[in-house]
Amino acid sequence: MTPVAASFGLLPPNPIRKPMQLLLILASLLAPADESADQQYHRDLVDLASKCTELDLDDQAEITRNWAATQRADQIDLYIPISKSTTLSENAPQLVKFWHERFLEIRSQYAERLFNNAVAICSEDPGRAYKLLYQTLRENPNHMQALTALELDTQSNVKVTKPGVIHSRTTWPARTYWRLESRYFVIDTNKSREAAEHIHAELVALEAAWKQVFYSYWADPTALAKRLEGEDVSLAKHRNATRKHRIIVFDTRSQYASFLDSKGSNATASLGLYDDKSQTSYFFIDDLNTRDTWLHEVTHQFFQERGPGVLNIGRNQNTMLVEGIAMYMESLREVSGHITLGGWESNRLQFARYYRLNGQFHMPAKDLMALGMSEIQGHQSQGEIYYEAAGLVHSLMNSESAKASELRSNLIEVISGIYHGKDTAQDLATTVAPWDWIEENYVPFLVVSDQDVSNLDSGTPIRNLVLAQSPVTDDSLKIIGKYKDLNWLDLTYSNVTDDGVQHLSSLSNIRKLSFEGTKISNSSAGILSNFPDLIELDFSNTPISDDAVAQITRKTKLEVLYLTGTKITDEGLNKLASLRNLEVLDVRKTNVSDAAVEQLMKMLPKLQR
Repeated sequence: MTPVAASFGLLPPNPIRKPMQLLLILASLLAPADESADQQYHRDLVDLASKCTELDLDDQAEITRNWAATQRADQIDLYIPISKSTTLSENAPQLVKFWHERFLEIRSQYAERLFNNAVAICSEDPGRAYKLLYQTLRENPNHMQALTALELDTQSNVKVTKPGVIHSRTTWPARTYWRLESRYFVIDTNKSREAAEHIHAELVALEAAWKQVFYSYWADPTALAKRLEGEDVSLAKHRNATRKHRIIVFDTRSQYASFLDSKGSNATASLGLYDDKSQTSYFFIDDLNTRDTWLHEVTHQFFQERGPGVLNIGRNQNTMLVEGIAMYMESLREVSGHITLGGWESNRLQFARYYRLNGQFHMPAKDLMALGMSEIQGHQSQGEIYYEAAGLVHSLMNSESAKASELRSNLIEVISGIYHGKDTAQDLATTVAPWDWIEENYVPFLVVSDQDVSNLDSGTPIRNLVLAQSPVTDDSLKIIGKYKDLNWLDLTYSNVTDDGVQHLSSLSNIRKLSFEGTKISNSSAGILSNFPDLIELDFSNTPISDDAVAQITRKTKLEVLYLTGTKITDEGLNKLASLRNLEVLDVRKTNVSDAAVEQLMKMLPKLQR
């Protein structure tokens, strides 16, 4: 061993492989939670990152530092194997090879600890053991005992072909579509091979997360221990749960809509759907924003096809729990084999926060659970109901209360009852928490703090952020200004000032922006020059005046403008005549005259009174 290799802490290889019987004996002597092993693992990674920094291996230092996932109280943390993390070019410098060897060694040692702990607790807590086995594979993707126990695919078991027959459902001509088949999926698409592989990767991550979170729903509680002892038994408790999930993906939205129309479906305007009768999900792939729909609908598919198979679940009550948990699974994010579910930045939560905290909409949980599908479909506030359900489920799955684990477990029990056709509208209150408790804890759950914002992962894709009615300050804006994909930012009645607003100058994709009720002044209007596609702006109840109008008038794409309770006068209002696309203008509680409003409406034909 060279001195440099020794400096990385490399150990001589140990070829001895313990047989399973010995592992079971050793594991039985281990405590279920090996805190010292966790501490040693994190300490080894920190030491390795420091050594890389000393040797100017900056990329390797960053990889090492980021590998130990940061955990947050408002998220569920899960793991999946990723084979790419173990590869390294043969032409890599020797120092990088030494780093890589030590990096894998640390992870391999930790993987053995995780595996042994899983074996030790599998009889008492199979759900926790199941998660530990996935974490084992994140550290060592080639751990064959864990792979076997979890019934997982290897890449060689994934096959992509171009079938030589007409597609039986879509009538695609022979050899014009691709079929990807793996252990759990059959994906057909006329887009491309790459599209099939991309969707498969997304759904494999979803499946791994779903199986870990809802283990008690689909798995035989005794099967994991048997598999770890070498028995060839299925983990699934339901006979039909081993069938492959069928997914059909169209090249374009128009093809998708035409197919549904030919089948007499009224869902032609949807972004995707799961049909429980044919047990198939249908999607298209010409819109990047349809990923959330894939996760949503395939979550329905997993529950339906890996459970007892009861049809028409949640039709008369608890419909919004069925939808709420699917919306929750849309929050899935995966980085280097670390999966998170939930988080205050989840896209659905932004809308839930907007409607609830801004006083736009609220339906008590008791009333929400009483709704059936037909009542929701005809409801004038259907969209708001969905967002409320998303927020409610997030609050119970990711509660930061002392009984968070109990709430989550009990909610999963209620959802299981729904899919078994054995539910009532009162189950949430009788099994999870009383109605009053749910209501009292919902609003505090939605409120965002500077600490929450500081916990954001810099790589998280964020399109919408609602921080309304939350005590965030300029410190948060320093962080938010780095999320350049933001389309909607709502700072209504937050504690931001002119100084903080300057940190938003790089958000060139902003389309909707609210400063309502904040402490900003005319000087903040200058930031608008950085937002070329702005279509909605809210300066309500701020001290801005006619001096800010010059900046506003340059936003010629504006469709909605709120100036309620500002210091604007007729002079400023008259300048808005250049906003030819303006459809909504609110100048109530200002010094603007009715005559000036009437004159502006004549000049702007799209403007609504």
